[in-house]
Amino acid sequence: MKIKHIFFILLTFTLFSINLILSRGSIAIAQVNSQIPERRLGVQKPIQTESRVALVIGNSNYDESPLPNPVNDAKDMTEALRSLAFEVIYKENLPQNDMKRAIREFGNKIKNGGVGLFYYAGHGIQVNGKNYLIPIDATITKEEEVEYESVDVGFVLAQMENAKNRMNIVILDACRNNPFARSFRSINRGLASIDAPSGTLIAYATAPGSVASDGAARNGLYTEELLRSIRMQGLRIEEVFKRVRVAVRDRTQGKQIPWESSSLVGDFTFSGTITGGLTKSDSKTIPEPDSIDRALQAATRGKAILHSVQNAMGGEALRQIKSFKAKYKSKVYTAQGEIPMDIEITVKYPNKILVKYIMPSATVIDGYDGKDGWSSNSASQQVQDLTGSRLDGVRRLILGDLIFQLTHFDDVGFKTQFLEETTIEGKKVYVILLMIQEGVFSMKWKLYVDAETNLIIRISVKSASGLSSDFWDTEELISDYRRVSGIRTPFRSVMKQNGKVSVESTRLELSINPPISDSVFAKPKEEEPKNRPTLKRRDSDGTKPPTL
Repeated sequence: MKIKHIFFILLTFTLFSINLILSRGSIAIAQVNSQIPERRLGVQKPIQTESRVALVIGNSNYDESPLPNPVNDAKDMTEALRSLAFEVIYKENLPQNDMKRAIREFGNKIKNGGVGLFYYAGHGIQVNGKNYLIPIDATITKEEEVEYESVDVGFVLAQMENAKNRMNIVILDACRNNPFARSFRSINRGLASIDAPSGTLIAYATAPGSVASDGAARNGLYTEELLRSIRMQGLRIEEVFKRVRVAVRDRTQGKQIPWESSSLVGDFTFSGTITGGLTKSDSKTIPEPDSIDRALQAATRGKAILHSVQNAMGGEALRQIKSFKAKYKSKVYTAQGEIPMDIEITVKYPNKILVKYIMPSATVIDGYDGKDGWSSNSASQQVQDLTGSRLDGVRRLILGDLIFQLTHFDDVGFKTQFLEETTIEGKKVYVILLMIQEGVFSMKWKLYVDAETNLIIRISVKSASGLSSDFWDTEELISDYRRVSGIRTPFRSVMKQNGKVSVESTRLELSINPPISDSVFAKPKEEEPKNRPTLKRRDSDGTKPPTL
């Protein structure tokens, strides 16, 4: 079978990987993303023209209502800010005295001028119009004790005001439910709105008086979106928080809307440099405001729909997948006719895969061990290294570009766009375009999402690579979703190439999280061909040589 046909077959079976990979997010990305060079994250460290100092605090280990995300949020924010030329004071799970000591240290550091940033993730409450950050050792039985057991946000602002530096940023991902509400007389929710002093921006995870989502993944929803936006090159700080607001609003269907109070008088970008009030990136690439809004709306709506797909397919259950095995019965249609084929796929995240194609004439096995790819053929009894587009196809199947697209839309170069709302066979369908350009390789996906079920019913793929002259189009029709181990996955698919059916597949078996040894993916040693004819030498007189 031609290599091109095998590549089409391989693409067909991205179906299951797509559905697993769509929401693996926190498992696969943490491991795969560490291998991505910083340049691919879209992060351009700013030229250091003024000092940047940040204090980052995450409090999770409360005796009363512990929180899963704040320490993760603080760690990830620290990493992001350091990559953006901030000197970061990182603290986690602090009691009251240590919180105040860290805030005083921060206040002294920003007296040198420049930009100061205070980030807090954890419990926060409002009492009598004041906002308080809750240390992990707080013992609060009534409202009157809050002032003495917690840290007033005003204490942070006072340190900033006393420093008299150029600009200050306060980010409070602390608008969660009041853990002490049952012992309070008032029923105020979230944090109160306070006016930002001159030269200061105060950002809240949600609107005043509202409660923010702590998130079911590694990060809280607000911080997750903020981490994406601050890495984008050339965005003024106001645009960064605007993007976060739109994304969070759309993902929560309007239930959570981030809020800012700003008295900034100067310009600032997290990633990029300031030149005459515009960043270098701004002056060359930022389009008119109307086109920014349209593009932002299309991107954020696309993201919101994809998050709905994640939840429909299993949400947290998908994120827990570390390995799977699947068997398919397929028919492959070629110019030479119909070829029956059984396919077995073994995957171990984040980067190992084995695909076995069992045909009447031969069995072909493609493997990728996280570094090298190989292929064996029972007909030729040979094992060869995979190179070029075929290696790229196997590698991309396991790494799954959609992992990046759904969890790092902006910071690894993917572009996302909501295209249209249409009707297919009487069903309302959302069409989303995903795009990536990586070196000589470019790829586009159109995902067709059933508006009622939030399940993907069709995938169109277009790919072009400078590695070959091939340019191909495929379309995959997906049906028969079934639930396996809490995950909804399709059991039937039909792939069309240039409008003609090329592969029909039905999944027969699926095993989730089976134990799989790394040795399964290792390149096998090439065996001596069986029944090789032996040459019998005779001497010139026709007699056999003597046995030694």
